[in-house]
Amino acid sequence: MTYSPWDAYFAFWLMAGFSVVPDVIRYARNRNAGNPMHGMMSGGIRGMLALVATLYILLYCMIARGSLFARPILGALGVVSR
Repeated sequence: MTYSPWDAYFAFWLMAGFSVVPDVIRYARNRNAGNPMHGMMSGGIRGMLALVATLYILLYCMIARGSLFARPILGALGVVSR
């Protein structure tokens, strides 16, 4: 199994895209400045997506692929054949 850092790189920028870009757009337009509760639900959803992307990068891209037990771990998850 070869290691490619590109999936972690793309996952990082995807995470940055759905975490930061909507906030930048919201602050630039500033239409709902009088309503502090506006965007709370979408912010929570984006936070959970960022958490999933962070766990993917940490657990799958960095730890599971680089560890001594990579083949058994990834085999148990069904990613590679045992």
